[in-house]
Amino acid sequence: MKRTLRTPFLIVNPKAYIYGEEALELGMICEPTGLIGTGRTSNDDYINATNAAIKSVSTEIRIIQAAGVSTGSDVYHVIMQGAHGSGGTSGILNAPSRKGKIIEMLDALVKAKKDLV
Repeated sequence: MKRTLRTPFLIVNPKAYIYGEEALELGMICEPTGLIGTGRTSNDDYINATNAAIKSVSTEIRIIQAAGVSTGSDVYHVIMQGAHGSGGTSGILNAPSRKGKIIEMLDALVKAKKDLV
C-alpha cells in the first residue's frame, strides 16, 4: 500500500521544530533508550507497534523512528516501515564526514519518497 509523504524530514537535533512546506508539523520521536547511540536500529516489531500506537491517537502526528539510525539504508528502512522521518544524530556525529553522512541520509529520504509515491 502506497502512502503520501508530504514533507520528508531528517531530525539532526531532536529538540528542533520541524517545519513543513506550509506550516509547522508535529512529530513524535520513537526510540528505545537502550539503543540510542549504539548504531543498532529498533527492530521491525518496535517500529510497527509504535507507528500503530501513534496513528491510533492521530494520523496528523508525524512519526520519527530514530534509535541507532546511522546509515542511509537505516533511514530508508524506517521510512519504508511507515515512519515519516528519521533521526540520525549519533550516526552523523560519529561519521568521518558529517556532511557526507547527512547527504547520504537525505538521499535515502528522497529515494524513499520516490518509491512510496
